[in-house]
Amino acid sequence: MWNCDGHLASWRTAAFSLEMDLSRPTRGISEWTRGGVKHSSMRLLSAIWQPARSSSDSETIEDCYPRGRDLIVTYAQTPERSVRPQVYWRMIVDESQGSSAGPMPLGVEWIVSMQTSFLDSQPQVDSVSDFDSADWKLESVDCYGCPAFVARPTDGKSPSILIAAHPSDCQVHQMDESSSDTVALRFRLFTESLEKGVIRRGRIRAHLLDTPSNEATIERAISQFLASEPPLTT
Repeated sequence: MWNCDGHLASWRTAAFSLEMDLSRPTRGISEWTRGGVKHSSMRLLSAIWQPARSSSDSETIEDCYPRGRDLIVTYAQTPERSVRPQVYWRMIVDESQGSSAGPMPLGVEWIVSMQTSFLDSQPQVDSVSDFDSADWKLESVDCYGCPAFVARPTDGKSPSILIAAHPSDCQVHQMDESSSDTVALRFRLFTESLEKGVIRRGRIRAHLLDTPSNEATIERAISQFLASEPPLTT
């Protein structure tokens, strides 16, 4: 279940846990533990609003509360950023309900909504996931037209990580290998202007894959993602 303590949030079950500093969305998920093993050589689902800010700069949180598998965080509109972001962190548990297709891999869905009080604003946001290039090998995935990548551990022991953006939400996606130390996945959302009274919403998922060579697991996860509905409220 989710727990909030000020700007710090955590999800804890017997098998899996993660922690985040919600006041610094540019840091995303930088550490998670599964089966007693801690993993930290990556940064998942970080948010870079426009104009971009340093990862050490904190954001003003207007509201934060858990609701079932969702953690809802609302950030303030600022003079520098003329939009008001709201993020749902949604835990994805086994939704197969006994399906013969097999269980759904554990995951986290990042759902961002943008609103503004101005007649015109620029809501662009990049969701970036970074991986230590010594520990991870990344490859693109061609599945249902969904922008997706799989990060596979070089040690062959950790779970692989599938990251996918909903194709109706993502305007640009790329894998950046320009750094000698890290490989970055970047998904760009909301490249068009936003006006008052309109809500724009985008979704990205990350799944842990226990069977990295099983293409059926990847297809099942992406298929369920594409068929799922975003939150109705904001």
